[in-house]
Amino acid sequence: GTLTSDILIDETSDWRAYYERFIYFNYRKAPQFSTVFPLVLELLNIEAQSLHEYNSKSIMKLARYMNLHTEIVFDNSDYLALEEDLVHNGQDANTKTKRIIKICQNEGADHYINPIGGISLYDKETFSNHKLKLSFLTTGSIVYKQFTDTFEANLSIIDLLMHNNIDRVNTHLNNYSLV
Repeated sequence: GTLTSDILIDETSDWRAYYERFIYFNYRKAPQFSTVFPLVLELLNIEAQSLHEYNSKSIMKLARYMNLHTEIVFDNSDYLALEEDLVHNGQDANTKTKRIIKICQNEGADHYINPIGGISLYDKETFSNHKLKLSFLTTGSIVYKQFTDTFEANLSIIDLLMHNNIDRVNTHLNNYSLV
């Protein structure tokens, strides 16, 4: 596997203009278009050299827009050795578990929350042995009015933002449970 910090942004292609046109033509009639499209343009025009930097800056900008007050750590330099270990020693669950536990310990965390898809990867007892609580996040149903009567689930955060005001977006994002 390749680290996202090693993947460079391609400045020789016109990918930004392509996605700008794609999003414009697909969402120009959306109820929140006039509010959200300027944000999309900001996101598309983020200056970054690597995919890691671009993704980090995008997530931080989106979090601010959605009034999320979670600290997001952009600098991963303290964890590059752990990432290299993952790349060189395989993607097995044990290596991933050790990496996550080490990050939690370094950050002083006592609770690690993973998406529900990882429930088969991580063992609560292993985390508990390291004084960490492990929970899995499962989202509730997120359904909202789109352009047609048929709802197309799980499109993107852009789709959610284009069709809902920020209060409704946050209501949807708070519709989850921990197991």
